[in-house]
Amino acid sequence: MRYVPIIFILSIMLVSCATTSPYGYEEGKELTPEEHLRLGEIYEQRGELDLALREYRYAARGRRGNPMSHFAMGNLYMQRGLYMEAEDHFLAAIDMEPLNGVFHNNLGWLYIEQGRLGEAETHIRQALAMDPFRNYIYIDTLGVIYTRYRSYEEAERLLDEAAAYAPSGDKDALLHIYMHQLELYRLTGDEDKELKVLRKIRRLGGPRR
Repeated sequence: MRYVPIIFILSIMLVSCATTSPYGYEEGKELTPEEHLRLGEIYEQRGELDLALREYRYAARGRRGNPMSHFAMGNLYMQRGLYMEAEDHFLAAIDMEPLNGVFHNNLGWLYIEQGRLGEAETHIRQALAMDPFRNYIYIDTLGVIYTRYRSYEEAERLLDEAAAYAPSGDKDALLHIYMHQLELYRLTGDEDKELKVLRKIRRLGGPRR
């Protein structure tokens, strides 16, 4: 499961009598890195990716840097297919915060898209060891890796395990897992299992094909 947490930045409420921007920030006031991150998130949600990238760059400035800004830039660059830039920023985030499982997970997804499956698996297994409470995220990604390996039985086992561990109320997580199962069963030609997964996807309001 590729994890792009919009909620990783705390919402910032700025109340002032001064003139403010449309997003609630004082015009002419120097923003903190956290405020640049929040503003970047708003731009990203609006689809204004160049402006989002600008704000994430501002957030990354400073003597200590900011791992979340590098993570956000890594996701944007990966979305645009700029894999070298994405890798640089994911690695920068990991260097600053090496025990963050989500950073390793999304770097793993970058490697999956490049066909670097061994490197992807290494990072996903590290993420699983670091963050067992969200194990379904990483087990799902492992299931995708083993689908790419064409180790279909192991892929099925992993995806079933991810679905079992995923919180029942986490619709997005379950949809990701079920879509990966659907991909697997279409590759293996198992029409009965494909139909069962399609029913689960439809019950959650996902795509009908």
